[in-house]
Amino acid sequence: MKSLGPHCIESKLLWTIALLAMATTAFATLFTTWAVYDDEGYILWTLIHHSQGSVLYENIYTQYGPAFYVLDVAFRNVIPLPYTTDGQRWQTLLFWLTSALLLFGSLRNLSRTNIRSLTTKSTTLFSVLVMGLLLWHQERLALEPGHPQIWCTLLVSLSIFLLTNRTSDSSHFPSWILISVLGLISGLLLMIKPNVGILFTAALPAIFLWSHKNVATWFRSIELIYTGCIVAIPWLLTHKQIDSISALVLPTLVTISLLGIRTTLIQSPQLVTIDRVRERQVLGKLCWLAATLVATVLFFVVWSAQRGISPLVLKQALFGQHGTLLQLYFFPAIRSSLGLSGLAVLAAFFAVHLGAKSKFFGTEFRQKSEIRTTDFLCKWNSIVSIPNETRLSIYLVLTTIVVACVMWLDSLNPLSHGLRPRGCAELLLALSPAIVCAWLSLRLNKGSDVKHLAVLATIACLQPLIAFPVPGTQLALGTLPLLLLLIDGCQLGIVHLTSQPYWADILERFPKRLAFYQRLTLFAAIIPTLLLTQRYCERNSLNLPGAFCLRLSADETTQTRELISTLQKQKADAIVFRWHNRPSWYLWAQCRPPFEQLPPSWTYLISDERQREQLKTLTKFQRVLVIDEAYEPRQIPPPSPLHEAWRRSQKLCEYGSEFSLLLWTPNKSVSSEKNRIE
Repeated sequence: MKSLGPHCIESKLLWTIALLAMATTAFATLFTTWAVYDDEGYILWTLIHHSQGSVLYENIYTQYGPAFYVLDVAFRNVIPLPYTTDGQRWQTLLFWLTSALLLFGSLRNLSRTNIRSLTTKSTTLFSVLVMGLLLWHQERLALEPGHPQIWCTLLVSLSIFLLTNRTSDSSHFPSWILISVLGLISGLLLMIKPNVGILFTAALPAIFLWSHKNVATWFRSIELIYTGCIVAIPWLLTHKQIDSISALVLPTLVTISLLGIRTTLIQSPQLVTIDRVRERQVLGKLCWLAATLVATVLFFVVWSAQRGISPLVLKQALFGQHGTLLQLYFFPAIRSSLGLSGLAVLAAFFAVHLGAKSKFFGTEFRQKSEIRTTDFLCKWNSIVSIPNETRLSIYLVLTTIVVACVMWLDSLNPLSHGLRPRGCAELLLALSPAIVCAWLSLRLNKGSDVKHLAVLATIACLQPLIAFPVPGTQLALGTLPLLLLLIDGCQLGIVHLTSQPYWADILERFPKRLAFYQRLTLFAAIIPTLLLTQRYCERNSLNLPGAFCLRLSADETTQTRELISTLQKQKADAIVFRWHNRPSWYLWAQCRPPFEQLPPSWTYLISDERQREQLKTLTKFQRVLVIDEAYEPRQIPPPSPLHEAWRRSQKLCEYGSEFSLLLWTPNKSVSSEKNRIE
């Protein structure tokens, strides 16, 4: 099959229209969405303070690594976008489209080994729909424009593109340049968002270790230990959250997928002659990967130290916030032994497997253990890797159609809160074991590079775990590699099915009907674009400083403008938020917050000591305007210094049932004469 791309499509006009429609869809989604938790405003303020010379973690409250801020400065030196609401959205749009193009380029690279091409019309339709799926699966970026996850998505997509941009010759290892780039990307991810970086780093050694067979015993032991660690990661990350049966789903599915990858690769006949290089070359490249990663991390540690940030402060900033969120938003674990029970089963399996090959046990025990282990692996392989290529093809094609239909129906609904995992993330996760193993089975039969298949499959299985500590947006973005594998498997399935006489006969008999269904499908795919464009045209421009392109509903626009107008006319010396921060309002009202330490959403996420420091700052003002929102956190936090002080606030006015303005006078009693806001 010819590679999926514009160069293999006869009608360039169709591709031009399709790309414009996709860009329009992303634009309309970005500029008609504003999340109530306003992460974009919080991140935007941290970027503004950083650009003005404030010290990260000391004067700027942020739980993201220094690499995010270094990369942002480098990006804005190339493309000088302003630090505004609109500027953040334009940056996200660029990253969104680039990530989709990189993933689509990865599909082109994977499809080079196909032996049969579809008709031009089928290829055109399939390519356009694939690009649309890859683009729309990232629609949750519209909830948090400018968030560090745009860099994470871009870097992961770039790494997948580099891994697939290889020939099918599996006798060579990745080049030193590729290893260096992967180490650099891994280090950047670690210093942007540790949860993403750790999982990505854990997946990389699979290039070398998961596909080895003809290696020395000691190296084989390293491979088995690494395999045990990699399948233990889901349980180690989730055992604190396992308080119900449904909470077992995520670690169980990911663990099954990882075991399926390893079993499928070990059973592959290609691995018999795949490793003809010296072991020291393998270890050398592993060491070079680790050295590049460590050098990247050390660079940002030194960069932070030069700006007065100690390693301990950096560590607390990167890992402390996630621990706080886990304690606040997830129920306490009933017992960690429940999560560790999965580890016990895996440990027993690998212990038997290793014991059967050791000299400690007798010959009879070793023979029986080898037979049982082999029988288990064969049965497992028969379950997860169906040998019938036609059945695999049908499964992957039908699964892709179901995912596309669910995604299409979901696109007709308004974008919801970030805690809801949209974009078929839950469905993809539930099907992940069968998808990954079926994809591997078809790909191995095509003679692809086993090492790169191993790392792609590992990334696809581990990435959903970046949903810690908050699911939703991160979960949807984390399943992007899994969606990539599904689409590629669907492509292979179509190629295989159309090569069968029965299916080829059907296609030749009904060319007109097939063309009709193609046009109908393409028209249905454009419906979300038309609806989103209509929504953009019907909504009103916010028309506030830095937010001229953002469009909201009539009620939201009116209420927001009135509130911002009130804030601009108020006589208060400082403006703060009681429960839920809206940092974007400071930008729109063109006023500065009273302190630089802005928490991401709720003020109680900062320590009591920091709150007392802020109270000292606020007591210098005579009149403090407190904006209260009818929004209750998922768990009411314990009393904090700020909220205890604000209980003495007096209500001034209300805006509907959502907002009310309070006046706090630190140096006056509650019984003083009421002040009014003009």
